[in-house]
Amino acid sequence: MKTKTYDTGLTVFEWDGKPITEPGIYSGISMDDYHGQLTDGPSASSSGLRCINTKSVLHFWHESYFNPNRIQPEKKHFDFGKAVHDGLMDPERLEQDYAFCPFTNWNTNEKIKDDDGQVIFEWKTKTPKDFDPDKDEIPEGIGYKPLWKDEQRKAGRTVVMPDQMEHIKAMRAVAEKEPVVMAGAFQGLVEHSIVWKCQETGLWLKARPDVLPHDDWIVDYKSTAEIFPFKRHRSIIDYGYHQQLALVAEGLAAVGRPIPTNFVLLFQEKEAPFCCVSERLSWETIRQGAMLNLEAKQKLAKAIETGEWEGPEQPVSDFYAPEWYQKQMQGREDRGEIRAPDWVEEMAKENKAFFQAPATDHGEFNIG
Repeated sequence: MKTKTYDTGLTVFEWDGKPITEPGIYSGISMDDYHGQLTDGPSASSSGLRCINTKSVLHFWHESYFNPNRIQPEKKHFDFGKAVHDGLMDPERLEQDYAFCPFTNWNTNEKIKDDDGQVIFEWKTKTPKDFDPDKDEIPEGIGYKPLWKDEQRKAGRTVVMPDQMEHIKAMRAVAEKEPVVMAGAFQGLVEHSIVWKCQETGLWLKARPDVLPHDDWIVDYKSTAEIFPFKRHRSIIDYGYHQQLALVAEGLAAVGRPIPTNFVLLFQEKEAPFCCVSERLSWETIRQGAMLNLEAKQKLAKAIETGEWEGPEQPVSDFYAPEWYQKQMQGREDRGEIRAPDWVEEMAKENKAFFQAPATDHGEFNIG
């Protein structure tokens, strides 16, 4: 396998398309290959480990290459965040991975005119029923919108409409002014994968940072619907972003690279005014992410060993309303706005010990 060594001492393997058997940093791996059977043994990436933590190993199996009947979900909407992300990391990728639509909509025929008002080209909404793109030639000055779309998708490019492109440009213009971006956070090697073997479980692991860190910082871009503190702090936990960064740190250490001490998430709003906020995660948060990663790795290793892909562990769980809701309801009751019906109060008196005890003290849950 060919390698390339940079002035910084970083050595990168140029992936040859064969199952990986040696830990290292690799270039030339597509996202489909990255999420597939990339190594000579079972492997998992950050998204897989987070799926195990938040759902179960059964959910991981269902969505992973382990499932021989896996169905890839079809994207239902254009991802502005991903397009801006790709443009920030490597502007050339916008031209390679995205097709910029030469017409304004899909529903009407559109005529393109020159400066004198003469029609020089026409885009039609329908392709003739008897037209065979492999045999027939398209008439000069005519384009078929469905055919153009099919050609772009076959080439693996995402179609971008003119209004979407303006949206992307506006988001990029704001993001490029963010201090961490101006400082060069995204100037480095992109589309590189870190692959290594976990010493504790024997699993192959994969991480794919936005940019390979070339100094003491690692920055990851996240687009979000809301950028305010509560929402973005909650998203770090809900989506396991601290696990994601912790796995990158683990991978860097495993292949002999220095571990950054600054872990930053760059959040940006998906809608105008497209504000950005940089959030530096504490080392304790990264440590907690690493703990959750290890828990998920152990569960996955056990599932592979036993062949048992279990769903959520607790079939019946006890629910208590959140504290804020209980305070809200108690306040309304104290003000006389609401009250419990008589049958509830009578039941509570007759079964006082039961209704005042924590749900976990009610004994085993039995049906029937």
